[in-house]
Amino acid sequence: MNILKTRDTFRKKEIVDCLQKIKEECNKIWNSNTIFNFDINKHLRLQEFKSKQKANINIIGKKLDEWVKIIKGILEKFLTGGGKGSFNLNVASKEIYEYLKLKKYMTMAKCLMKDVLYNLVTKSMNNYI
Repeated sequence: MNILKTRDTFRKKEIVDCLQKIKEECNKIWNSNTIFNFDINKHLRLQEFKSKQKANINIIGKKLDEWVKIIKGILEKFLTGGGKGSFNLNVASKEIYEYLKLKKYMTMAKCLMKDVLYNLVTKSMNNYI
């Protein structure tokens, strides 16, 4: 009985640690990035301004692609090897997935990521205005 209790606690700790790492990565993206280039110290022609903004948008796009890969890696690292159970990443069918805690957990991670994107866009637009 004691061994099972320790295993459950470890499993729950992994789930919490996974969410903590996801939040850390989300905070990195939100705190250190902006969609637009605000580091302009001189007058620019319109074409130069557009070029700088487009370059910055492409850079943030690449960072966001890498961010998604990092989040996916975190989920795989913490949730792989759980065997059978509510957080098994190797679910055989969509019907089973619909009833697992994993679906709710993935929805929560997706909402965290959406929130970061929304706040990043809002922060960038407010700074731009």
